Amino acid sequence: MKYLKLLFYSLLVILLSSCESQSVFYSPLRQNTYEIYDVKNEIIKTFHGFIKAQHFIDLSFQNEGRIIYIPYTVGDFVKKGQVLARLDGTLYEIQKHEALERLNEAKINRDKLDIFYKRIDVLHKAGAVSDNEWDDASFNLKNAKQEVAINQEKIKYIDKQISYNEIKAPMDGYIYSKMADVGTIAVIGRPVLSFINANQTMVHVLVDSSVINFLNVNQKVLVKRNEKEYSAKISNISKSSLGQG
Repeated sequence: MKYLKLLFYSLLVILLSSCESQSVFYSPLRQNTYEIYDVKNEIIKTFHGFIKAQHFIDLSFQNEGRIIYIPYTVGDFVKKGQVLARLDGTLYEIQKHEALERLNEAKINRDKLDIFYKRIDVLHKAGAVSDNEWDDASFNLKNAKQEVAINQEKIKYIDKQISYNEIKAPMDGYIYSKMADVGTIAVIGRPVLSFINANQTMVHVLVDSSVINFLNVNQKVLVKRNEKEYSAKISNISKSSLGQG
């Protein structure tokens, strides 16, 4: 059997930006066809390649619980701040409702004691009430204000815990991999999603030796996929061999 060895060049291209408002991510698990253009916008050739993450981030929860929301799949584009996953927060919502009720009661009591203190203060300055009565009114008002502050801090704490029940996109980017789904019990620090920054993504393509003279490291090119164009730069060129029998 005749063995034919074909020389290919492994071309690593960094996508710098999309010429459209939103680019499209293609799964790194399957090959896709890319059209590589030179700086004069003249087509060189059509190659096969795949997306390679330049940097990807593992995203996890800061709370434990059951996942109730995680609608995205591998390849989905998301905007910075977009909620990617959420835990069941029923318990915290109940705690917040109770804390808000206690805060409201504390404010009502503080306002009543404030009115009472102001009246006592006027009478005390006029010599109509004793120092002890003034001290009691002042002490009670101080405690009421502290009770309001304590309940406000409790609500801040609960709100912080509620925020830990969500995973948000740290920047514009793509879902690279998904390790959990609705119903999964999340553990603190265990990755749920992997995320790729949309600003710089790499495409790994194979080109044959007939066109390698057209390509240079740091050369700016256009990469085209399904009519979508991307500004790009060649980062690395290396040799690789494929054999056919």
